[in-house]
Amino acid sequence: MSILFVLHGFNSAGNTDKAAFLKRHLKGVKVLSPSYSHDPDRAISDLQHQIEEKASLGGPLALLGTSLGAYYARHLGRRHGLPTVLLNPSLNPTSTLRPALGWNRNFKTGECYVFRESHLAALGRYACDDRHADPPTLVLLDMGDELLNSADTARRFQDQSNVRVVCFEGGNHRFAHIGEALPYIADHLGSL
Repeated sequence: MSILFVLHGFNSAGNTDKAAFLKRHLKGVKVLSPSYSHDPDRAISDLQHQIEEKASLGGPLALLGTSLGAYYARHLGRRHGLPTVLLNPSLNPTSTLRPALGWNRNFKTGECYVFRESHLAALGRYACDDRHADPPTLVLLDMGDELLNSADTARRFQDQSNVRVVCFEGGNHRFAHIGEALPYIADHLGSL
């Protein structure tokens, strides 16, 4: 059985609606949706450890991330050569998360914390250079994303080998088309 790590976005937690949907509908796939720290270094370290632990058991692994989780998934997918699925990926969180500096409350857990300049700097360390190839990657975009420019994201990936981009009209940053995207995700994971 293959394992799919589902990585949540900024200010969220592992118990997302998308993770629950994928657990119900992806047959033959064990969906793991861990929660992790708002601190990028701790998040990457924790996720790295979990991926290595599952990899040591054998069997195929893949990553799926939404927004900031997609940023992490891309980094970790490259590090481990794992297939990835990116939903409305944040490709420049050092810029797009700047307005979040200061006190925050996690939408899912209620945890209060301070998001600092040092966290933005840490995010920069996990950026992926587009001049290097990604492992097999599926990019799914809601063109109505109100926070990120989906058209720019589609252009950024359009000429990259191993990357397939699928765009859905309308939608939003939370990625409203998970049901319509399920066949694309299942097909991508079926190649494991």
